[in-house]
Amino acid sequence: MHFSLTNQMMKLCHIFDINFGSSWGSESILPKNNSQRFLVSSIIEEAIYNSFFISYLHPFVDGNGRTARALFYWYMLKEGYWLTEYMSISRIIYKTKVSYEKSFLHTEADGNDMGYFITYHLNALQKAFEELKKYISKKTAQQSDQNRLLKLGNITQRQAEILYMMLKDENIVLTVKDISTRLLVTSTTAKQDIIGLVKRNLLSEIPLNKQKKVTSGGQNIGKM
Repeated sequence: MHFSLTNQMMKLCHIFDINFGSSWGSESILPKNNSQRFLVSSIIEEAIYNSFFISYLHPFVDGNGRTARALFYWYMLKEGYWLTEYMSISRIIYKTKVSYEKSFLHTEADGNDMGYFITYHLNALQKAFEELKKYISKKTAQQSDQNRLLKLGNITQRQAEILYMMLKDENIVLTVKDISTRLLVTSTTAKQDIIGLVKRNLLSEIPLNKQKKVTSGGQNIGKM
């Protein structure tokens, strides 16, 4: 059975005491030798330490991993690392879950050497940053294409997004519901956007399975 929440939080506070200098209890999972205690050399490492302690001690019945990552994000943002808000570390951890779990096991097996966990987390941050850069590049190119479509005149941003989807895939066939879901708008709004494009022969509608489906076969779409 887990320790009581009170004992766990006291233990957690005692570990934080090594970094912040207060006096909490006497038990610690850290080496007693001062030369082996954690030396925090950067704000990023501090954030990683805080994340590790929550995950390691497991003070809550559920949600310890999410709490640890939330604490990591909070600390990084508090210290001015604003780009962290847009980096999905959780996705990287999900993809490399085995390595994530091994970083804890190696840390514990090697005298609580935090190097394993820090190395894993720094690599995860690097991968998250690379994914963010790819996402930004993709969105920048997409926005550029949509801006070109807006120059057609009397085209809303949503309609430009619909045309962009059609131009990216000549064989795509979408229903009103599909567009409503993708653009996060009501079916009524999506239908109005489609009607406007159909009237300008930028899209055409074809009957299929007793539903009206939108296709990119409008006569004027080839002029873009």
